[in-house]
Amino acid sequence: MTTAARSAKAMVDDIVSATIAHTGYPEAHVRQFVEPAFAYMLREYGGDRLPKATRRGPPVEDIRSAAARGLSRRELCKRFRISAATLYRILDGKNLGGTEK
Repeated sequence: MTTAARSAKAMVDDIVSATIAHTGYPEAHVRQFVEPAFAYMLREYGGDRLPKATRRGPPVEDIRSAAARGLSRRELCKRFRISAATLYRILDGKNLGGTEK
């Protein structure tokens, strides 16, 4: 596998991981959409012009703080652009890997 191919695979994996963390959808479901979209972007824009993917999850402490101040779950999801499933995991004291925090 070439360096460029490894880099593209890493970017796809990062996008899949971030999408799973944000939506709570299963990997197989997410990957079936991410891979074709990424392939299109490579064809359309070329690998040298794609932004570098970064791994960043939702701001857990900010979300918990806003919830403690009384924001509704709907408002929390809207404000932080997270799914209800992700919000419930955060508020139930679990990190995004599914283990207790």
